[in-house]
Amino acid sequence: MIVRSLPARFGDCLLVTWGSPKRAMLIDAGLGKTYTESLRPALAQCGNLGIRRLELVVVTHIDRDHIGGIEQTLTLQHDHGLTIAEVWFNGEPHLPRAPARLRGVEQGETVGRLLRAQSIPWNTSLAGKAVRIPARGPLPSVTLPGGLRLTVLAPDLAQLKRLADLWPEAVRSAEAVEPLARGPVSPRRPPPVAPIDIDRLAAEPFSEDDSVANGSSIVLLLEQGRKAAVLTGDAYPSLVLAGWKRLVASRGGAPKLDLLKLSHHGSSTNTSPELLRTLKPRRVLVSSDGSAYGHPHAQTLAWAIRELKGVELLFNYDNEYSRPWAETAARPRAGFKVRVGGRDGIAV
Repeated sequence: MIVRSLPARFGDCLLVTWGSPKRAMLIDAGLGKTYTESLRPALAQCGNLGIRRLELVVVTHIDRDHIGGIEQTLTLQHDHGLTIAEVWFNGEPHLPRAPARLRGVEQGETVGRLLRAQSIPWNTSLAGKAVRIPARGPLPSVTLPGGLRLTVLAPDLAQLKRLADLWPEAVRSAEAVEPLARGPVSPRRPPPVAPIDIDRLAAEPFSEDDSVANGSSIVLLLEQGRKAAVLTGDAYPSLVLAGWKRLVASRGGAPKLDLLKLSHHGSSTNTSPELLRTLKPRRVLVSSDGSAYGHPHAQTLAWAIRELKGVELLFNYDNEYSRPWAETAARPRAGFKVRVGGRDGIAV
């Protein structure tokens, strides 16, 4: 199993390949420009490997830095040459709703309209229902062709209810509708932290995110053979922890985790020290170039270094946000490793 984090500016675009013959799935598609800049060439490479379809496309939530390139991915299948077997996306039809309540159904429904128009299977592996964990019982689990096992760790019903209550407002805030998904990106680029003082940064207190859209993120555990990765979207760490603890209880033990994609691009409000020391990943992945929001936050990476002995930090951009960490890791007895990506992102 190879997880490849493509360049998507401050967004997420993860291409996963596995098995023999090779199979592929896509998790999020970055901003509107991500498709032409990064995703289309990567999908063309899949074709060169003999891959003829995406077994699954997952849209974790409605933020434009995750959903922006999905429209082109769905509508330009002839362009990249891959058919799409199924899409997982919690759209308006999957949200809990009060009887006789009116809501702005059209807002945020670009992806839903495309799926219907093209008859692409939508959450069919889960009986057409929302991608979420139940209040009790086993966590939803699906095995894709080639043996890749997916287990849903989040969201839960409470988070989808929050999203339903604020659906039109959340869509507008997330700028997920098609015209805004292609809109301009703020040129603001907060400065990175330098020099790096890991002890000071690791002592920073943790405070959890409360964004409605982020709380609705689909979180997946991917397992292929002995390899395992948790891909988090922008989820809250408390939700990831709750799903993980249920998984461990049901299996009687925790999977050995090779990779954790840091939630919300390494934001300090979306990865907690408790989450890191509970999941114990060997590697953590940052998907961001630092633009617009200054992700990853330095304290998040300091928590990872302190909680995870010998952890490897993976960056999909080689820039002023990743190089100081690489320089620090190169010092004697640093206690952690760093790998940075190139023009095509990073693969692990």
